[in-house]
Amino acid sequence: MKVITFSSLILFIFLNSNTLNAQSDELDLLNVDITVNGNLLRNPLVGGLNAPQFGEADFNNDGIQDLFVFDRTGNVVLSYINEGTANQTDYIYAAQYAKLFPTLEHWVLLRDFNDDGATDIFAYSDVPGIGGVQVYEGYYEDDVLKFERFNFYNNDQNLIYAQLSAGTTEPLYMATESYPELTDIDDDGDLDFITSGYGEGYIFLYENQSVDLGFGNDSLIYNLENTCLGGAYLSGFTGCAELAPLPDSCLYGLIGGVDGGSSILMFDEDNDGDKDIFLGGLHSSSISRLRNGGNSQSIWWNEKDCNYPSYNTSTEIFNYPASFYLDMDNDGLKDFIAAPSSPYNSEDDQNVWFYKNTTSNEMPVFDYQKNTFLVEDMVDLGTGACPAFVDYNADGLMDMIVGNQGYWVSWNELGSRLFLFENIGTANTPAYELVDDDYLNMSQFSGSNWHFSPCTGDIDNDGDIDLLIGEEFGALFFIENIAGPNQAFEFAEPVFDYMDIDVGLISSPFIVDLNRDGLMDIVVGERNGFLNYFQNQGSTGNPQFESDEDIAPNNSFLGAVDTRNQFDIEGHCAPFFVDMDGEYVLFCGSRERGIIHYTNIEDNLNGAYDHVEDFYGDIKPGIRSYLTMADVNGNDTLDIMVGNRRGGLSAYSTSLPTGEISSINHPDFSIDIELLPNPTSDFLRLIISSPNNTFDKLLLSCYNNVGQQIFNEEYSGSSKNIEVSHLPTGVYFLEITKANGLKRTVKRFVKRE
Repeated sequence: MKVITFSSLILFIFLNSNTLNAQSDELDLLNVDITVNGNLLRNPLVGGLNAPQFGEADFNNDGIQDLFVFDRTGNVVLSYINEGTANQTDYIYAAQYAKLFPTLEHWVLLRDFNDDGATDIFAYSDVPGIGGVQVYEGYYEDDVLKFERFNFYNNDQNLIYAQLSAGTTEPLYMATESYPELTDIDDDGDLDFITSGYGEGYIFLYENQSVDLGFGNDSLIYNLENTCLGGAYLSGFTGCAELAPLPDSCLYGLIGGVDGGSSILMFDEDNDGDKDIFLGGLHSSSISRLRNGGNSQSIWWNEKDCNYPSYNTSTEIFNYPASFYLDMDNDGLKDFIAAPSSPYNSEDDQNVWFYKNTTSNEMPVFDYQKNTFLVEDMVDLGTGACPAFVDYNADGLMDMIVGNQGYWVSWNELGSRLFLFENIGTANTPAYELVDDDYLNMSQFSGSNWHFSPCTGDIDNDGDIDLLIGEEFGALFFIENIAGPNQAFEFAEPVFDYMDIDVGLISSPFIVDLNRDGLMDIVVGERNGFLNYFQNQGSTGNPQFESDEDIAPNNSFLGAVDTRNQFDIEGHCAPFFVDMDGEYVLFCGSRERGIIHYTNIEDNLNGAYDHVEDFYGDIKPGIRSYLTMADVNGNDTLDIMVGNRRGGLSAYSTSLPTGEISSINHPDFSIDIELLPNPTSDFLRLIISSPNNTFDKLLLSCYNNVGQQIFNEEYSGSSKNIEVSHLPTGVYFLEITKANGLKRTVKRFVKRE
């Protein structure tokens, strides 16, 4: 790694100026092996799951149903190719198919409503302020499933409209919190909508009239036929339902109904020719099954199981579970899946319950298998993931510290912590292993502090890398590294409320010498999307910061950076500065705008930065992006690790070259240095040339690729042999500083085997 400003060493990287000012291309995913609890994860960098919805579609037109996942947390589409065989689950993440889906939010249903062999999309409205349904028709092009918008010519919003009982026609209403069902409930050949009424405890039926009116099943014509389907009342107090005593009756007049909607699934569980219903409530932890004692034309829920499946292990997912019915293990039998439907305050790691169908599709019996389906194959740290690359054990390989917002424990209780992933690979092939799931015992603070956002840097200028951690309420933890230069980390006890710095909510710090005075400053992002600059006003070995961000030289609106969307109150700014060819560049994580790219940083402590682009590299991991950068695979280009609200990670290769190191010289200290041979395995020959013969009283320092000092010595002369055979394979930087320390020249070299 050549560009992260983790220490007082600033790494100057050449980058073509056209690259900095142009819109970036889509970045390639970086494949990295990751091992957790001794298991090599199959799809480690998918990004986590918090509130997933499941569907099936044949993405590549090979006749096999692949797996579609939509996570309500961040409105993210994930696509898996089904490579399993009979009785075997084998889903391989294939991000290229997810990119073919339109922008979706809140809920998504995949159905082939027109029976043309290509799956279609029914999703929550894209029209602001209207809780309706939009539709996309699927089609194949070069054996790849693609989509185009279905046009409803009878309305300007291009949404499904329904005729109400009063004769008026309005958008077919769906609450954002609902997860509706789309199925042929009356067996007439077209798909009907079943949903819960917002703020009510009743089930609504929007019947599709397409076949009845002679249009076949390729039209979507809906009437609101029933506002008390099956007669039941969904209680928001018990999480189950009260049943009507007779067919064609309704429990009108009850209060305390489901607030905000229900999740609904329907299939014929008892093989009697009509569909039963499976419900999850917003304040419930279980799935309820109501049996249809009527028929497909006259629904009557007359029997209930409030803890389905009570004959096996009942589903228990705190706060609003949803259920799904599809074949997950390629045995031809549809299985039962349950997962949280709420993106807030719900189970966030052991949260996908898989029940195997052990009998038949006609009379299914579900046997609980696990609650980590898909999650067990990825890095999922609960809610939130804030990564930071650093070489913690001084072996020359880039390790990773990741903070999370927390693991869900119970209502309003989070298990926040740091995770340490050690790089057990090589300089060219990184591979990570989780070696500590509570690094530095930070969970001890999670009762009062959470949402840990770590960064590393030599904040006290003593030659080793310290740790600074942001948290939910805007303060900072400081953890001093007392190991010394080029040693494995050894930390003192954490110090909370470092320098009394407090930016309000959700602090995300970064350590950087922004004013180029040789002392490391602190830049802190916050929930509202701004950057706060705290200038180091101390001295070497004695950092000092004024805690009030509004007192100069501090700046509470650094660069005029605002990562919010228009009309939003949250921006969740997470800064990462990079020094490119002597000019700082800012890549900033955000709530909904991905990674935002800014330039015009240098010598601009009180002006406005230039906004280059949102969604740098077309990286769209969902809400609350956090990033760290390094060259982890030794190919002289930067790689990016990105965390997100879902608690997972994703990695990308960039085309940003680490390249040759340029010289930044003071007028009174103009020298060039040459290192031969480069790369090398045994020694380096240092050759210095200077127009004014400035060869005396020089300080020669060597740093590894995270800014840890390898050696530091005074030196005079125009040439020197430097022994490097003892250094681990990797990238290093040789720095020459005049004795007065004003300016320096840096040169990069590579140590080979």
